Amino acid sequence: MNTEEIPSYWDVLEPVWGKADIHKTPDIFLTQFKQLPQAVGDLYAAHWLVSEVVNGAFPQFFSNSTGVLAPEALTALRRIGLDDAAEITEACMTFFGEEYPRDRDTRANMIDWVWGENLSEDDEYNLDILLDLSGQFLDALGKDLQAFNLAADAYALRYLNSL
Repeated sequence: MNTEEIPSYWDVLEPVWGKADIHKTPDIFLTQFKQLPQAVGDLYAAHWLVSEVVNGAFPQFFSNSTGVLAPEALTALRRIGLDDAAEITEACMTFFGEEYPRDRDTRANMIDWVWGENLSEDDEYNLDILLDLSGQFLDALGKDLQAFNLAADAYALRYLNSL
């Protein structure tokens, strides 16, 4: 790739897409993820987090198999330079206690109350917090994800220039 062209972070992700399977067990995911170059893994994790929160807020991210990579996504946002988004992600992860559960069934049992029809007052309060944090997260990523895309593209370019 001509380094004078500004690549999209997707240029770094596309060749390795699917190399870290979020749909398998946490151990399989982590083994595969650790084989990716650090910058590629960071972009992979950040992309999944952002895509899920844009599509359905933090509850969707945590409920789906993508939630397995929350700790990696948190680290990725910091490395990419999106500290505000990282802090918001970290605040959301506290809903799961001190040790974040990578197992999807465990997370689902802890968060599936958000999909209930008759939420308790406490559940409604907690859902409002998660949805508010989702909005703050999206604001931190900028209109039409501009801040995310610029930061991720710049991070990808630094990675490509280091090869």
